[in-house]
Amino acid sequence: MLTNKDYYDKVYSLIRQKKYDEALAEILDQGTETLIPPYDEDLNHGWYLVADIYYKKKDYQKAISFLIKSLDDREDDTEAMHAISDCYFKINRPDIAEKYLQSAIAIEPKQIYVYNLANSLYDQGMFSEALKLYKTITNEDSELHRMAQKNSILAKERIGK
Repeated sequence: MLTNKDYYDKVYSLIRQKKYDEALAEILDQGTETLIPPYDEDLNHGWYLVADIYYKKKDYQKAISFLIKSLDDREDDTEAMHAISDCYFKINRPDIAEKYLQSAIAIEPKQIYVYNLANSLYDQGMFSEALKLYKTITNEDSELHRMAQKNSILAKERIGK
């Protein structure tokens, strides 16, 4: 008898093989856009997985719609908020990405969320605000800190500092 883990492992294997349509067929009834059992037992995880497949297919609008369903099931899912913001970056909507990042930070102020919020502000031409946030990335040994330092220099150039 298969366990839920076995079902998910099959989908993850298909995704690793880039067989996205096959993975979707395993998890999603595309006619009704509902999750197929047993993926419907954890809606947050199921919808997030569907969204991830669409993201990998570069269908960012679809990914957003399924990530929102994931959030509907678990409103405090900061990873889903972050993933939604990433999709909005991909479709050149940093203004909407900003809103989801602010929501994620209010729940869980991870440095990656702060860094991406700074990027969204930078992309909107709010260089001073972005610079303030880049300066809060504190772990000097991290790649994130190095990227924040680099973007700080660019922001300073834009505001003439």
